[in-house]
Amino acid sequence: SGVGGLNRIKQLIDEIDLNKIDYISYSIDSVIPKKMSMLKGIDYPFNSVIEAIDWLVKNNYPVKIQPTLWSSNYQETFNIIEYFANLGVNLFTFHIGSNETATFDTHNHLTEEQVKYVHSLMEKAYSKYHVNITCPIIYPSCGDNDLNNNVLYLNLSNVDVNQFNNQMNSLTIKNEKSALVDQTS
Repeated sequence: SGVGGLNRIKQLIDEIDLNKIDYISYSIDSVIPKKMSMLKGIDYPFNSVIEAIDWLVKNNYPVKIQPTLWSSNYQETFNIIEYFANLGVNLFTFHIGSNETATFDTHNHLTEEQVKYVHSLMEKAYSKYHVNITCPIIYPSCGDNDLNNNVLYLNLSNVDVNQFNNQMNSLTIKNEKSALVDQTS
């Protein structure tokens, strides 16, 4: 989640061959600092993480923002994209739910209607900011909902636009390499 801030990311970059870094990924589930702390279950150092992301973008390191969407934060999808697009970030992967065992009441998986709403917010953000957005369903069984049989995957990028009806055979995102520096945990 980038808890180490700017000093930690600089240290990681110094230790890695720069030719092997495709992007640096941050799991940021909200742009509201108090809500981010609630979602992560820690006193999240929001300002120091933003400082690190700003430094990375200004120094031409590709950054990917990778939120997990729950019933408590899915309405923020557009705001998350807008906030980071304005910082210069252009890679986003939104996870619908998680396989993690969550003990927070706020971590309820989305319904089919909520997923469709998220997709509409992503389309709106893509139209405005022209950033690369993918949205795999990480946790396909949400209570009584079986999202595998419905609208599952959204890929909005400059290459492939509006892939709504792809079957989820894999959670691998087309043409995306694994991050060597991953700030999502």
